[in-house]
Amino acid sequence: MSPKQRYNPETVGTQVADLSHQDVIRRFKKLHYLRLERLQGFLLAKQQVFISLLPLLLHQNIPLLPGFIDADTPFGIANYVPDGQTLLTAKVFSKSYSYKNTRSQQPAIDAIFLMGNVGSIAFAKNHPIDIWIYHHRDLTTTQRAALQLKVDSISAWAATLGLLVQSYLIDSAAFLKGHATPVTIQGNGDLQHYLLLEAFYRAAIHIAGKFPVWWLVPPQEEKNYATHVQYLQKQRFIQEHDLIDLGGIAGIQPEEFISATFWQLYSALYKPYTALLPLLLLECYVSEYPQPDWLCLHLKQAVYEGVMDVDELDPYTLIYRKIEDYCQNQPERLLLARYCFYLTVVGTFALPANPTLAQMQRMEFVQQVAQDWQWPADLLPVLISNKTWNINKANADFALIQAQLQQNYASISAFIQHYAPESNNDYFLELIRRQLQAFLSPKPGKIDVLSTQSSVRIQAEEFSLLEQVIPDEPSVWWLFSGKVIAFNTEDQLPIKRLRSYFEALVWLVANGVYHKRMLLTVVAQSMTLPPLECHRICRYLQQLLINHIETPAQRLEAYRTIDSGLVTLAFINLGDVEDIVRNDSKYIVNQQADALRYGTGQHCLIQSIDSVTLSKWGEMTVKRYSGQAGLFDYFTDILNTLAKPLQPQQFELACYTPMRGNIILYRMNHIFKQLCAAFVAAESPQLTRYLLAVGNTYYCIQRREDLFTHWEMSTKAQLYKVLSTPQDNFCHTVFDSEIGINTLISIIYTFNQPGKIQFFYLSDATEITVYILDEKGALFKQQHALINIDQLLQHYSMFLEDMLKRYFSGRELCVDYYEMLQMPSKGLSCRTVSLKSLSVPPQLAIRLKAEQAEDKVIRYHINCNERVFTTREYGAAVFSQASDFIAHYRRDHRHSNLQLTTVEVPLSVMGVSGPEQLQSIHVLHYKQKIEARLQI
Repeated sequence: MSPKQRYNPETVGTQVADLSHQDVIRRFKKLHYLRLERLQGFLLAKQQVFISLLPLLLHQNIPLLPGFIDADTPFGIANYVPDGQTLLTAKVFSKSYSYKNTRSQQPAIDAIFLMGNVGSIAFAKNHPIDIWIYHHRDLTTTQRAALQLKVDSISAWAATLGLLVQSYLIDSAAFLKGHATPVTIQGNGDLQHYLLLEAFYRAAIHIAGKFPVWWLVPPQEEKNYATHVQYLQKQRFIQEHDLIDLGGIAGIQPEEFISATFWQLYSALYKPYTALLPLLLLECYVSEYPQPDWLCLHLKQAVYEGVMDVDELDPYTLIYRKIEDYCQNQPERLLLARYCFYLTVVGTFALPANPTLAQMQRMEFVQQVAQDWQWPADLLPVLISNKTWNINKANADFALIQAQLQQNYASISAFIQHYAPESNNDYFLELIRRQLQAFLSPKPGKIDVLSTQSSVRIQAEEFSLLEQVIPDEPSVWWLFSGKVIAFNTEDQLPIKRLRSYFEALVWLVANGVYHKRMLLTVVAQSMTLPPLECHRICRYLQQLLINHIETPAQRLEAYRTIDSGLVTLAFINLGDVEDIVRNDSKYIVNQQADALRYGTGQHCLIQSIDSVTLSKWGEMTVKRYSGQAGLFDYFTDILNTLAKPLQPQQFELACYTPMRGNIILYRMNHIFKQLCAAFVAAESPQLTRYLLAVGNTYYCIQRREDLFTHWEMSTKAQLYKVLSTPQDNFCHTVFDSEIGINTLISIIYTFNQPGKIQFFYLSDATEITVYILDEKGALFKQQHALINIDQLLQHYSMFLEDMLKRYFSGRELCVDYYEMLQMPSKGLSCRTVSLKSLSVPPQLAIRLKAEQAEDKVIRYHINCNERVFTTREYGAAVFSQASDFIAHYRRDHRHSNLQLTTVEVPLSVMGVSGPEQLQSIHVLHYKQKIEARLQI
């Protein structure tokens, strides 16, 4: 094999041009015979029988041979006559067999070829053998179905011999027109006709039947394939009964490269070492488009020039040569290509002490390539020894492969933009595109599942995890293979850089590294975790993956919809229990056993949450949540990311906090159920808010603009402020059941209904407190001195009735009245109140009217019975003058019923831009503001 020898189709010598057609056919037959001979050398003796008998099984249809279905099954191969060795093999297989040439009608089969890796040095016994069976165009649908049964029966017999056989029936005439291309493991054949045809001409082995016309079209005439075939037919150099026309490879469309590249990228996600060479070959072709330098033409020219070296023309030799040239200025890609070439030919295992003949042939083949292409002197010995094929090697390879796939993806994306911007590919290709984007796009906390892990041959028994504390920055964790207790990068390089201890455990489990005998040395300052707990966590994670493992095909189907969380597993207080254990006296329990408001000090027992989420697209992400704000980040993340509707099996928790773990788990599971009831089961989750107390702080969870969010209310006053805020729509308010048993506010909100104004009052020894829920769920609160309750109710009923007529006449709103009662043994309760008729009108009826002038100045009119105070008369002192009058009136009429009965102001004065935005809370707040200024 001469170094870097090339066969240029444009420079065919005169000796090639003078070849007879019979010489060309003989040369191709010889090459295919050598390939078949090599294939047989890789098979067991019983498997060799299958290859030898295959054409005879399809040429005859008799019960003595495998594949017989019935006497009506089509059979027969054009121009086929079994040789003596084949008949002898058949005789050994079936002693009663005797060959009789009884064929009279048209043979059903034009030709048979083997495809796949069968024609290369890379073939292995576990590789599939693709059989392309070109049948005659006149077969009816019924005949084709019968022939398919025969073919399937033959494949089943091959399986009993340990062979994986995939057979494809192909209509020769339809194939020539670009239809009926067989679907192979490489992808969707209907989208890759020319690329599969090119691979067919480069790698197929002719078994029996007609020969391809393509053999007789000189390399330099490929672009004129159809014209040259017509010339051969017109001059009667070829006869239809001798040759089969499968077409040329000129005229390939961009869509084929797009389709094939995406399918190879998809394959590379699961079998990277196998897919990378074909992927790089496609990138070479794409870079040469629209005139790809086809490898099958290099092979054809070599045959025309008389090169019959089966190694020289091995399909993988041809591929490697092209890639080697293409990657000359890209050393990392070239190294990866060489590595994949070695693995493809030799396999992932080191050579045994006593290699077989086939293993020695493969190694000699690679050594010859390495010599001819001047590989680095130390590369092949390293590959042969296999000593570095551990998790370190797999992780390093994964990074290289990921970069390679990103480059391939960028290359085909640029090709699409240039040559096929309007390309409308198969829907499955769109799914692959989504999966590639998800695989290649970095995300915070995403766990890389190594596609190279199957190459790991040395399983480490011990790992070390070292925390690196950086001032004013989050800690960095380094994972090492073996026992490492201090940073010394000169001695051993880390496997991976991680953000947390938990992320390291998830990575070990997700990549199949963890096992029950594994030792993990942890050197950390910020946390402590016993080894037993480490193993318990890893077993939890293993079970999570086992329960939700998917095949590649199932995962591809998941890309039909947007990604969402499938299940989440969280560990509470992982390594953060020291404070609770060390300061146990702080957590003396009283009647309050809520894990979020625990003991007399109302402490929150949840200090941190480490979660891992497995998505519908198969992605694993980890995240750490710290403190109270982190707890609510966790709740909103669950609501935002998990697939709807939420189910209990989607949410799993573990907590190993001593003595209080069960309390914590119970509380967290209870909150999750309440969140599901509040948001998932609700008809309109965006119109619901959930309130929860942690210690002395309140939190609200609500959906806004399609995402759940939360905010903190550090005091009860801030809680009331949030509840009193106007809403765009009715908001159903749900209180956590542990926020306080029978608390007044939570009870009030159980009565809340859209389209109703609900008035509540509670009296005690010193004052009366009024609560009003408006038609959209906003809360109004006002305290009054002890007065006659009937007068108070009449006061509010008059105001509310006037408000409804004045501002809401077009809406069907009503007012309900309730009294809150403090029961000594049962706590708070609520009963409906019927208003008594107004017996005495207010002695001082106070009415407010405001107008906005053109200069935008607000002018007020305050009527106190017949006394009027106006801005025109008193200017800025209008409210103080009215307030003085009211104060004098109160001194003279100590038991008078004083109240603001009417508010008539422009909407803008109440901070509302239009009638559709107005709600009762705006008017009530404005009333309260005016009463404060008038000191009523």
